[in-house]
Amino acid sequence: MIFKIVIFLPSNIFYKELEFEANNMYEAQNIGNQIFREEFERSGKKSGNYFIEPK
Repeated sequence: MIFKIVIFLPSNIFYKELEFEANNMYEAQNIGNQIFREEFERSGKKSGNYFIEPK
């Protein structure tokens, strides 16, 4: 399945949208956590949020 992750930084400012492939929602959540962690560290911000949805 194809999933989409949308990342927001403080004050719900849109940061990035990415697509990735996973077998199920559990795997998608694990991949999404890793993507968010990497993007969040690159951004240099102190907080952020994201959501994952099937595409």
